[in-house]
Amino acid sequence: ELTTAKTVFYPGCHRHLTAALAFPDVTFVDFDKKVSPLYDDPTAREYVDTYKLYDEASQYRFYCYDVHKQPPKKARQDYDLLVSLSAGIIAEDCTSYVRKNGHLLVNDAHSDARMIYTGDNPWELVAFWEDDAWNTEDLDRCFRVVQSKNKSSSAGVLSRAQAEESVEVGTVRKRSFMLSFEPMFYLFQKKAL
Repeated sequence: ELTTAKTVFYPGCHRHLTAALAFPDVTFVDFDKKVSPLYDDPTAREYVDTYKLYDEASQYRFYCYDVHKQPPKKARQDYDLLVSLSAGIIAEDCTSYVRKNGHLLVNDAHSDARMIYTGDNPWELVAFWEDDAWNTEDLDRCFRVVQSKNKSSSAGVLSRAQAEESVEVGTVRKRSFMLSFEPMFYLFQKKAL
């Protein structure tokens, strides 16, 4: 409802075929060769065609690549939506695949949303998912540091150093700070730099 995306680039997809149920044209990418058979399985394709949420014919493909080391040779540069769900820090490396005004759907399981929010990039936060609904208001609730264990770091908006710390230490318990609110998903829109 927040995007009219038709074309989707989903790096780090693993076996998350569900994007093909919601979007008619999906490019799945993962470096793990073991997941490839799912995307070639006629039963999976039949499942998508039976339960898809759109009228168009489903089109999806899978490429085995590591987007950090080598860009997919057949990836477009004008996708409507980039999906980054629990795949590590990949959104920054894949920004060029999304058209201007396109979107990024990201969770923060591996701090990818934090890195996008604090990075020097064209992404702007436009919504977050809370209580089974998108929220386009109160965006300043996201990425707010409310408590800092480190005296040199103060409460306020998340800094790039804190985002990088999140990547390095991983778990919430090991971070030197706490965020006031951590929604399940974030939606960013790509603006011109």
